[in-house]
Amino acid sequence: MSLFSFIYDEEAMTATVSAKNLDISGEIVIPYFCYDENGKGPYLVTTVIYNAFRNCSNLTNIVIPNSVTTINAHAFDGCRNLTNIVIPNSVTTIESGAFANCVSLINIVIPNSVTTIGSIEF
Repeated sequence: MSLFSFIYDEEAMTATVSAKNLDISGEIVIPYFCYDENGKGPYLVTTVIYNAFRNCSNLTNIVIPNSVTTINAHAFDGCRNLTNIVIPNSVTTIESGAFANCVSLINIVIPNSVTTIGSIEF
């Protein structure tokens, strides 16, 4: 069973990702690509959608693939046990509050590729 839910853009062959439920714990690795329920794909995972992992309080580490270009607002808001996140060079946009209330975050690497960044609060 997948830890993730996806929204597919059939024209662009891309997908957005979010948590399937709030019980995700430990380290997660967001996939580079995915297939829909009918086996169509691959869809390139390009966006961590708004509120994607909001309040997944047992996450400790997230690995984002270099296919992701956008981290939407409040994507990881409330991930209280998240300690480490490395944002790949493919990301160009981080929206406001993406890491709000991540009170245990001790290491975040934001690459020079990020050209648009909203307010960042931890």
